[in-house]
Amino acid sequence: MLTAPAMLAGVFYVLAFQATLLGQGPWAQVLAGTGLALALALPGYLMSKLGGGDLKMLLAIALLGGTPAVLAAVLGAGGLALLLLGATLVGRSVAVMHHPLPAPIQRTARAIGSFDLQRIPLGSGFAAGLIVYTLSLTWPA
Repeated sequence: MLTAPAMLAGVFYVLAFQATLLGQGPWAQVLAGTGLALALALPGYLMSKLGGGDLKMLLAIALLGGTPAVLAAVLGAGGLALLLLGATLVGRSVAVMHHPLPAPIQRTARAIGSFDLQRIPLGSGFAAGLIVYTLSLTWPA
């Protein structure tokens, strides 16, 4: 719902100011970022491993920030996926331990261990990576 207006805002901003909203150069960065977003996300979408919303969000990020923003968003999503994978594996290990654990810990471990690794929320990771990238633009050199 928000990705289509974000994509339009990115296109209009580049048309008006000849740069992306996050300060990257004109159309070359936008086209490179869009091509990279499509190259990274379209195969996953076509194999039903990535949702349409994730694809649109990555395209909106490309139009708003160019190639560096896409790379940051993908790194954020990868970091989130690794974090969820680790937490799920730990949760599954704790859930099957033979040592008596307090009931709240057992319930939490079962809940974390039952996470469906086929349904990782990549949009949240894209947003986290974009936020870190945007904040890095304001950090002193």
